[in-house]
Amino acid sequence: MKNSSKSFKSDYHEFDIIPEYPYSLNFYTKKPEEEIGLSEFKALALKRWHLLKDIESVQVQNSVYSENENNLFEIIQKKNPLPLNVSGDGSGVTPEIMYYQRREDLISHYILRLAYCEQEDKKEWFINQECNLFKMRWERNKNNYEKKEFLKTLNLPMEVVSEEEKYKLKDDMFNNETYYKIPFEVVTDLVQNRTVFIKKGNAYVPLSNQISVIINEFRQNLKRSLDYLGENFSKMKIKEDERLYSIIKKIADNNVYETYKPSNNGEIKYQDIPRIAQYFPLCMKRLQDELVINSHLRHGGRMQYGLFLKGINLPLDESLKFWRHAFNKMTEDQFQKGYAYNIRHNYGKEGKRADYRPYSCNKIIMGNPPSTGEYHGCPFRHSPIEVLEVMLRKRGIKESTITQIIAFTRSQHYQLACRAMLEEVSGISAVKLENISYPNDYFNQCYPGSEIYKNLIKASNQEDTQNIDEMEF
Repeated sequence: MKNSSKSFKSDYHEFDIIPEYPYSLNFYTKKPEEEIGLSEFKALALKRWHLLKDIESVQVQNSVYSENENNLFEIIQKKNPLPLNVSGDGSGVTPEIMYYQRREDLISHYILRLAYCEQEDKKEWFINQECNLFKMRWERNKNNYEKKEFLKTLNLPMEVVSEEEKYKLKDDMFNNETYYKIPFEVVTDLVQNRTVFIKKGNAYVPLSNQISVIINEFRQNLKRSLDYLGENFSKMKIKEDERLYSIIKKIADNNVYETYKPSNNGEIKYQDIPRIAQYFPLCMKRLQDELVINSHLRHGGRMQYGLFLKGINLPLDESLKFWRHAFNKMTEDQFQKGYAYNIRHNYGKEGKRADYRPYSCNKIIMGNPPSTGEYHGCPFRHSPIEVLEVMLRKRGIKESTITQIIAFTRSQHYQLACRAMLEEVSGISAVKLENISYPNDYFNQCYPGSEIYKNLIKASNQEDTQNIDEMEF
């Protein structure tokens, strides 16, 4: 193993003294070159895995989320000592500690790249949590000079808008803030939420929304790298080292998502679905509504909705009846030839006979967005804000809750938005609700026939009774 010890001057400038890792922020474009032992390899992998899991857990569980990432950081710090480089500008940290933090950060990131590059769902999870970690570091870093120098290294397609150009445009959206001119396709989330001014293919993004541009670039870079690594993983010599490969495989086999919990609400009949659809999450209620209107759903919608229905205990024979009844504008022969096989395949009765589980929230959020005439995906992620507001009002959601949901949506915390809606629909306090990792988790916690819902209500009533008994008069 190469000797990684360093010597530092007492009087230093951060960027000069740590040339290998000049910034606390990192796009991980430079691979680690040093050799490390297996014990450190395993230890660093576990550190980062636990850190990313803690970040995910805290974000989902704490629905009262602040735009200030410091709040998130403080909550995570209580759960995890944050052994990796998340200190932001490194204030109060010695050069030696700063060096080893950044070294561990780089190496641990690349270890998890190896572990998650081959499985699409885990690749999506890894990308999401790394984006969350980067955003947290960016928000905590108060060293604007470092941020500016770091951005120069990225060569992003950003151009500062001059005061003269702002005056010529004369749009009410402009204020005294610094603005950047960026190709609109780079900031589709901001365009969708109508928070930026657009002209001639360019979006005019204020400095306060700069993080959206950076995160989008970080996400795309990481996805490209993981795709390339996944395509070439079998050609690498890692599998020849049994000890090394066994560690990577063990990490890859760790369940990054909440364990899927099948519904325990008895068997559902196809005639029940219109009645119980009021307990479906917004993504599935929309699919049901559009299915009724159009008597058809395209492939993406059928897959997402069909597996959800399977997950709430709609048996195969009832599923075939449901879809045949819904597709009422086609002949029996057309249905059997075009659709029945795929329905049986989802239930493991055709093809390789795999037992497919419902799509996870991460898969739905990060999947291909719906195009015209398609209705799959996550409404909090893929619908324009004004369309989302209409959907929520049609569901009877209170205006105060809609305001909270829209705030979560604008901050790209889509599962928190869904959780806020569940809290109102179920009548159960958010602190008592379980995480929503699958749309089925939403249904299980608000459908009156679900054992999970019954247990939540029972526990909530017992706590209320206990609180009354303890009151002093």
